[in-house]
Amino acid sequence: MKKWLLVLGMITCVLGVSAFGMTAQAASGSALMTEEDALGMGDQLVEAIAMICAQGQQAQYASDAVITAAFDSWMGAQEEMGSYVEITGHTAEIDEKGVVVDVAVKGSTRNAVVEVVLDKDLSLSSVTTNVEYTFAEKMEKAALNTLLGMGTVFVVLILISFLISGFTFIPKIQAAFEGKGAVKEEKIKEPVAVDNTIAQIIEKEELADVSGDFELVAVIAAAIAASEGKTRTDGFVVRSIRKRRAF
Repeated sequence: MKKWLLVLGMITCVLGVSAFGMTAQAASGSALMTEEDALGMGDQLVEAIAMICAQGQQAQYASDAVITAAFDSWMGAQEEMGSYVEITGHTAEIDEKGVVVDVAVKGSTRNAVVEVVLDKDLSLSSVTTNVEYTFAEKMEKAALNTLLGMGTVFVVLILISFLISGFTFIPKIQAAFEGKGAVKEEKIKEPVAVDNTIAQIIEKEELADVSGDFELVAVIAAAIAASEGKTRTDGFVVRSIRKRRAF
């Protein structure tokens, strides 16, 4: 019964804050709230959030974006804070911009501070749960963040240096591809050059054979003319020359 009364108290608290803001604004033209009212409202709100999250009844307030965000912040902080124990203190700051209430909460593992913010019309603006860390834990987190940042920078620099050093191999690779292309062209041209050489040799041999036949014809014609007692070979015509085999 007490749990449900606490939940009802939270709803009444939130609605009461809004109603108080509208009433104060209508009466004096500005939103006003005393420090005592702000502290009481902050304590009730934190206890109600802790109770609703413990019972897993957040879905009932899904229509309210601010309350839903408050539940999410509390549940996220509870992973490091541990289970809720009690409220250990609170402070309130009130000015023309609105109201800020900080509620100190003790957890089973770590302590936390719940920040409740109301706007100038005293409407609930945000509820954020911030886990408190020791100085050693803060320094450890800072060191890890520094190492992570510096490590990332060094890794990127190493990759860039590898890329830059790889540029020196590009001309060699290009030259290798060009050399392969030249070898292929030489292999293609080589048969053509061989064919031309063979043709020239055959042509020379044919010319040599023809010149040899002419000389042989002249000798035979001169021999026949001498046997006939003539000095000129104009009347002789050699039709063919055949070689006889020696037995």
